[in-house]
Amino acid sequence: MNKTVDMRQFELVLAVEKHNPVLLNPEVLKTKGIIPPHWELAQPPTYNEGVALTIFQNGVYIAHRGNAIAFFEDIRVKTLDELEVPEVVYRYVEKLPQEYYQAVGLNLEGHTLFDGKDTAKSYLQEIFSSGDRTHPSDQNLVQAIANFIYKINRGVMTLTVRNTELQLSETEQTPVLLFAANFHRDLSKIPEAERVQELSETIENWRDDVETYQDIVNNKFLAQDNRLASSAY
Repeated sequence: MNKTVDMRQFELVLAVEKHNPVLLNPEVLKTKGIIPPHWELAQPPTYNEGVALTIFQNGVYIAHRGNAIAFFEDIRVKTLDELEVPEVVYRYVEKLPQEYYQAVGLNLEGHTLFDGKDTAKSYLQEIFSSGDRTHPSDQNLVQAIANFIYKINRGVMTLTVRNTELQLSETEQTPVLLFAANFHRDLSKIPEAERVQELSETIENWRDDVETYQDIVNNKFLAQDNRLASSAY
């Protein structure tokens, strides 16, 4: 059976010129109707090394650094239908259309498990090279990393693939292939009168990007599972 990617992280990022960080105060967000009034803080907002961070009990993080505002959600125990960040970001743009939006990004991260370090590494090598190009140095390879850049609707997607280990606990790790994607769309060249509409449509269509990510990872990379298994016999 082919492996499939297990999505773990979802993050929407707005690049905003001349952004006022006061707008990200939790009480301001509630007053403007950007986040629901019942959302509770997991801890007091913090400011460390130039990053302002607000964490809510439902697993949503809002971070501000420079001209970037990141809305992050841990989706390990959520379905796509339960995600709250897309609606929050949509309302943010709707309630604050006067902001100088420059770009919008979507970051996705997921992985698939393997039985051992060597299995994950070999799997990635199998994808990147044919069997007749093996070299003695391959046995000393610890980690393989590759970037793939795809054209998408109104932007680009960069997909980074690497073998690594997932920390399950303080003492337990498991080998994985990690798939991290960044969807980037530049808004700076769009006339200001059309920019908010373009941005809102991009946020509304976030599922299309998720489907693109899943399709490429599952059908291009992880569909190799059957071929690799058969080559072992």
